[in-house]
Amino acid sequence: ASLRLKVNSFIMELENTLPSQADGMNAQGTFVELYDISATPNLFLKCCQEFYEDALELEERQNLKKNRAEKANLPPAPITGQLLDRILNSLKSCDISPLIRRQNVCAMSNEGAPKSLFREYFVSMLELSRAIAPGVSVTSNTGLFRELTRTLDRRFLKLLQEDPDRFTQGTSSFNMNMSTLKSNGFHQFLEEVVPNASGNIVVELDFLDVLEHMQDYQALLPFLKRRGLKVLLENLRPPLMPLVDFKRLDADLYKIRWQQAYGQNPAQRSMFLRALDQIPGNRCILTHCDSSQAIQAGRSAGIQAYQGFYVDSLQNRTSPSSNQTEDSLFPTPAFS
Repeated sequence: ASLRLKVNSFIMELENTLPSQADGMNAQGTFVELYDISATPNLFLKCCQEFYEDALELEERQNLKKNRAEKANLPPAPITGQLLDRILNSLKSCDISPLIRRQNVCAMSNEGAPKSLFREYFVSMLELSRAIAPGVSVTSNTGLFRELTRTLDRRFLKLLQEDPDRFTQGTSSFNMNMSTLKSNGFHQFLEEVVPNASGNIVVELDFLDVLEHMQDYQALLPFLKRRGLKVLLENLRPPLMPLVDFKRLDADLYKIRWQQAYGQNPAQRSMFLRALDQIPGNRCILTHCDSSQAIQAGRSAGIQAYQGFYVDSLQNRTSPSSNQTEDSLFPTPAFS
């Protein structure tokens, strides 16, 4: 549109400036009006140059838009050691507070709105990738991803010490690596943040990370509980659960991830239900609940607490009172 306006303006300027010659027909039989550009050649050359520059700019914008669309359709590149070094270096000067997200864990009875039990705070890996490593899948390599999360643990613990009130109003949970529990930063957190928290603090540990460091876990567990922390094991794998002695793990809570296959495949559903037999329903949380089917399956297994986008949507439809946290999710039932 802007180019068309410039052309019209140029024609008007020609009509006002250049002497007009006789009207006539060109070789193709089209009626034309002739102008003598030799009278003011600089004006004509200037306008031609502007048209050329505008055309180049338009072509550049179109190519940029095309390249962005092509990149958007490309799968993210896997993370490498070199990329990880760049990310870790960027994190030194990056404020991670805008990357922090939160999601409630809710109790859901057969009737009524979800009731928030506690709130999980975590670094959004999607937002981290967009901010520091666009086009890179930071979770594609388990070992490199674990190293990234160790660094994020340190940054997050520092943020907790700088602004504890933001994260410790009511019962809150934070994800940690096993190695982080032995760090100076974590011990400072125990000394400075935990005693002043208004509610329970839950430390979420990855199930496989715990199994890989079982000796450290069993040594640290009594210490964590003495300091008033609740321990939650997340990302439980149903195929492995029948092989695990949960009496030895002795965590306060466990998270198991819902998958659509559990609702669609009878064999997968049977495996899911058998795995849940290992844990009392009042100590289990079903996560990644994206449909009512997940809630129904969890209820049939006696699960009382849920987390996921579907739970968020139900809670958002209800009154603000349903967002008030409760501290009733920490029973001490004996394993049979």
